[in-house]
Amino acid sequence: YPTRESLTDKLDSISKGDSTLAAEADKVLRVLTKPPRLRAISLGMNDYEVGDLNAHGGTEQLPEMSDALTFELLREPFKSSLGTEWAKDEKVTAFAPESNQPFSFVTTENNEGAVRVDRQNCSKCHKDANKPIRTFYTQKHPKYYSSIVAYANTPGSDQQLRFNIFDQTLLKTFGNTGVNDNRKINPKLLPILDLSPGLK
Repeated sequence: YPTRESLTDKLDSISKGDSTLAAEADKVLRVLTKPPRLRAISLGMNDYEVGDLNAHGGTEQLPEMSDALTFELLREPFKSSLGTEWAKDEKVTAFAPESNQPFSFVTTENNEGAVRVDRQNCSKCHKDANKPIRTFYTQKHPKYYSSIVAYANTPGSDQQLRFNIFDQTLLKTFGNTGVNDNRKINPKLLPILDLSPGLK
């Protein structure tokens, strides 16, 4: 649901159907048809970080929903958020919502709404793919010469992402150099991934 309107349209469709979820969908819809209550978010770089990842936007906390309604909303085919805005008011433009529930179709208390999904923002990270982590910090970083948590040690285990492409039973902190990297692809995802044999 890249925009607030796309979510309310889906909820409206559910509320008018014969589903047992109709009453709950109508209740949530009544909340979301009111003017959005947006929270401003700013992401800034520390003086020991290298790059241009500053961002300014906002988010909106979604109303609580049952697991059953969440599952129903997840049945909707994926729609791209490229170039879209979740919602805006006179002061804040929000690029994504958040949830305060452990199970939702959006992540919990996140900062994603600070970043517009466009090629310019995506390239800020992806242009530097496959570089050692230490290259993103100056020597001012308090752990520059020791271990900095590597990519994939965190996603999924911090409850911000709902799945992890790597097998979390093997993840470990292996420092700046990648020595002793023991990552393997999550076996549950192998049937749907098209990987070369060396990545399995």
